[in-house]
Amino acid sequence: MSGNIRLFLLGACLLSAGNAFAQNQAKTLSQLLKVSFTAPKNIAANHLSTEQIRMLQSNYTALEETRRALYQNPGWAVSAAFKPVNENLRVLGMPLPAHISEEATRAEKERYRKDLDDLLYQESLTLGQILDQKPRPQTPAERLNWSSHFSQRQASSPLIWNAWVYTHPSATWGTRNWDEVFVKPFIFPSNPASPKYVPPEELTELLAKEMLPQYDLYSYILSRKKLSLQQKQLLIALLDEAAAATSYPFVQKYMMSFRAIPSVYSSLGRLPRHDKNRLEDFAVTLQKNLIRKLQEKGKWKQSDFEMFAEASIYLPPEKAKAVFAAVTYLEPKAALWLLDHPLNNPTSQHLLQEIQKVRANKKNLWQDGKILPKAETMVNLKRLNFLRLQAMNAYFTVLTERLNRLMEIEYSVTYSLQLMNDPNRISQENDIQAVLSSRIYLSANQARLRTLINQIELRLEKLGTEMDNELP
Repeated sequence: MSGNIRLFLLGACLLSAGNAFAQNQAKTLSQLLKVSFTAPKNIAANHLSTEQIRMLQSNYTALEETRRALYQNPGWAVSAAFKPVNENLRVLGMPLPAHISEEATRAEKERYRKDLDDLLYQESLTLGQILDQKPRPQTPAERLNWSSHFSQRQASSPLIWNAWVYTHPSATWGTRNWDEVFVKPFIFPSNPASPKYVPPEELTELLAKEMLPQYDLYSYILSRKKLSLQQKQLLIALLDEAAAATSYPFVQKYMMSFRAIPSVYSSLGRLPRHDKNRLEDFAVTLQKNLIRKLQEKGKWKQSDFEMFAEASIYLPPEKAKAVFAAVTYLEPKAALWLLDHPLNNPTSQHLLQEIQKVRANKKNLWQDGKILPKAETMVNLKRLNFLRLQAMNAYFTVLTERLNRLMEIEYSVTYSLQLMNDPNRISQENDIQAVLSSRIYLSANQARLRTLINQIELRLEKLGTEMDNELP
């Protein structure tokens, strides 16, 4: 078997453990091999060679990657993309039914997915016992979504923090293949042309603000005149992603201890992401504070004006547009109402109708073009929309850079999968199981990457559509 194939069989490190393990498990090994679907039946019941250990480890790695991909996206099991994986699993020995057809009912597809999940778990459990490894827990029947709460509780544990905080800024904790978290400092490039560049002096100022509450820190970032819109979006994204996995108090302590922003990764295969609800809450809180300031003082500073527009990208587009229009054409209390209530609320609908009436009659109300009494408050809808468009462009750039990184990884995986699907590969390698395991592993890895890519592409598409459309 070639070195390239071995790169994808992640358990090759157990090559030297075969004989000793077989001797220790002689009483149960025969029974375990009999109930395994993927273990070759010609393996001796009381002995595992180095090559046999390698082969079983390859199967185990492929099964675990498949289970991880199914947990991330259960719909993959009933999609056309899973059909070749199904076929390879069946050739490997798994007693799966033929891949379910597109015409199958929802109940039939759910049953197929549950049966698949059960079979994969039982086989991983069996191989894990043979190899002395613990597989991922079985996915609950109701497919509970992954939650960051457990990782956050762990991150706040003094036992975990004290184990490494005074020695090194990189750490790992949690259960492997389930809720394991990796933390290390985010390294900002020194090249100003890089999309991830942040001026060192601005970063130093930010890290000195580690005791600010979370929303206040985000507001502070938006207020920095020397930061570009893209740099503001990048910093908020990094902080919010780290807080989503470890809690904001952890981020504060990390910034204070290491003078760095933590970069957090999860063993579930999910990349860090914004917490949409929290960022939306932040935008609502910031805009409400600014509107109250407008009520009290009758005007905004230039920085207030810009922050109001930049924070709006975290609101649903229709809500952002409605609040912009309300603060422009109606009184501040109307904008506060729309921030606090859904747009389909009867009062909200009445306010939206009033906005349309005033806009339609603005030339008669303000013949000189100045929207009075709004002129003194410096609130201008066109300027708000312009600043919002700039903020969206900056966010678009941050997401695009992340998408490009994922697509580079996907390209490598796809190319490797093409090599594994070469019809001459099995005869060249003379190792059917190894090739099948590689195909299964790579297909599952490809599916996980594609799920993440699709999520970012959808967000980019929505941003692009909104930027292309003229805001009211």
